[in-house]
Amino acid sequence: MKKTRLFLLQMLALAAVFALASLSACGDGEAEGTTPPAVTTTAATTAPTTTTAPGATTTAPVTTVPPTTTVPEEPALAFVSNRDGTCYLSGIGTYTAPALVIPATSPSGDRVTGIGAGALRGCVTLTSATLPEGITEIGDHAFSGCTSLASVTLPASLTEIGEGAFRECTALTALTLPAGITDIGLLAFRDCTALAMTEYENALYLGSGDNPHLALIRAKEPSVTSFTVHPEAALIAGGAFLDCASLTEAVIPDSITSIGEWAFAGCHTLGAVPLPSGITEIRPYTFYACRALTAAELPAGVTAIGPLAFSDCTALVSVTIPAGVTRIGSRAFSGCTALSSLSLPEHLTALEGAAFAGCTAIPSVTLPAGLSAIGEDAFRGCTALVSLSLGSGTAEIGKNAFRDCTALETVTLPAGITTVREGAFLGCTALVCAEYGNARYLGAGETPYFVLIAPKNDAVTSVTVHEDTRLIAGGALSASAALTSVTLGTRVVSIGNYAFSSCTALASITIPASVTEIGEYAFSGCTALASVTLGDGLLRIGSSAFRGCANFAAITLPAGLTEIGSDAFSGCTGLTALTIPDSVTAIGQDAFLGCKNLAALTVGSGVTAIGSRAFSGCEKLASATFRDPDAWAVTESLSSAIAKENGTAADVSEPDAAATALIKTYCSHYWYKK
Repeated sequence: MKKTRLFLLQMLALAAVFALASLSACGDGEAEGTTPPAVTTTAATTAPTTTTAPGATTTAPVTTVPPTTTVPEEPALAFVSNRDGTCYLSGIGTYTAPALVIPATSPSGDRVTGIGAGALRGCVTLTSATLPEGITEIGDHAFSGCTSLASVTLPASLTEIGEGAFRECTALTALTLPAGITDIGLLAFRDCTALAMTEYENALYLGSGDNPHLALIRAKEPSVTSFTVHPEAALIAGGAFLDCASLTEAVIPDSITSIGEWAFAGCHTLGAVPLPSGITEIRPYTFYACRALTAAELPAGVTAIGPLAFSDCTALVSVTIPAGVTRIGSRAFSGCTALSSLSLPEHLTALEGAAFAGCTAIPSVTLPAGLSAIGEDAFRGCTALVSLSLGSGTAEIGKNAFRDCTALETVTLPAGITTVREGAFLGCTALVCAEYGNARYLGAGETPYFVLIAPKNDAVTSVTVHEDTRLIAGGALSASAALTSVTLGTRVVSIGNYAFSSCTALASITIPASVTEIGEYAFSGCTALASVTLGDGLLRIGSSAFRGCANFAAITLPAGLTEIGSDAFSGCTGLTALTIPDSVTAIGQDAFLGCKNLAALTVGSGVTAIGSRAFSGCEKLASATFRDPDAWAVTESLSSAIAKENGTAADVSEPDAAATALIKTYCSHYWYKK
């Protein structure tokens, strides 16, 4: 009884400490080296009990508890290591003082170089913050909503302030920027209603010690019609003139080296912006929806154009892209319906998704030799595009890259083309193609039959692929409902994604030895497919390649196969037996999910990884023979499986027990060999 009371007293003391500690936290973060909660220790003494005669008064035992000794808890901020000797502040942790002083190093000794996104968001009790030298970045929304924050001391090392970093810091009255600041994110100081800024020519600035005009933060009023940037300014903050719909004129001096994201987005009447020579990048959304902008001449030093930088500039007729540009971001010029001429620089190496989608006035495009991949939807809907010249280095044409280019007449592919994704030329109704064996082709090099891109028409029942054909394009014969037979040429090396998907009447397919890869969803939904013969040269079966092909009972995987993708054979309910060859190293997640009639399985000795649920729903699986049963482990964590650590040993030495482990005990786990 005495021990029980003592234990309860100790637990109550500990619970009180934990409750107090939990009340002190705000913001999000993962603590590194946080001081443990204070520990309260007690020593109890109990009065001795006495035996009394019947009917006598009994005195209850008296427990006396001496004063408690408390180990005080030191305030502890939360840090996350970058695993390179540096870290960033991730949260307030147990720190409760209103004056925040961030140390230069974390408790584990890492140098603090940043404040993470949202690290101190909504910490309404903070009144001041001092950041140490060494911090270079303040993340998005790091201090947003700190409504009591009145002063912030920034280090000279700081170069970047993220989006909304001090948004709604309504008590912040003054801020001195370091001279080396290079980027201020979108609306970083939005709704800082007490913040004093310097006014000049319809704009408001924050400065450094000797330059009060270092950074143009925002327009004086949303209704401004013109502005001239101060000659000593170095940067324009993100969103500075966002939605200034009446702005018609902007004068920007060469002192500006950085213009932030969304800086002029929504300035619908802005007709021209001479850009300073010192900028090296057009940031995302910089001129988004500037619908009066007619021309854009980018400075010679620009090397990248960000996503949506000029998107929806419907009056833009011409753009001068300098020779040094290597990347054009996704949707950078999408919807520029007046753009009538386009010259891409010779050093361009990345053309991202939908970069020029919907540019309905461009008549011709010549792609540079160094561009290896054309992004998804890159020129989709360019209905005036008649002439297309691909660079000699083009290896991949992305999904829907030239879809609905209804005026496009001729295309010659480079000899090094390796991939034509699904829908790349879908809807190109004027495109002249070679025809053979009920199919249409695009040429490369000396052969006009290099890539099969489509059936002759939707009613074809059989296709014979030309002997010179190397590629079956993505989606080439997809949903050809009447197609019952296909004969592939002996020089085909790749079958693209969705190439034959949903060909519901296709009864058999023989893959020649020349084919090395079957793409994702290549035969998915071919519900009548009863016979599949795979060639000896096959190396990879892509994700969902035969998904839902419920009609074949057996398939022989070739000896050289190395990879079976996720969902590759899921729903193949006719499959009864399977041998994974020794050459296979990985079986993807859900690879054989729902193969409910699969009864016998042999796993090759080369397999070192099996994805989660790979054999889930294989309810009849009674035997799984592992040719190398040693050192298998399972884990519910993908990261642990990749690192091959912290798993639980799995005994697969007996086929029946191994089958149970695959479909029941460890069905949802990731498997790996140690």
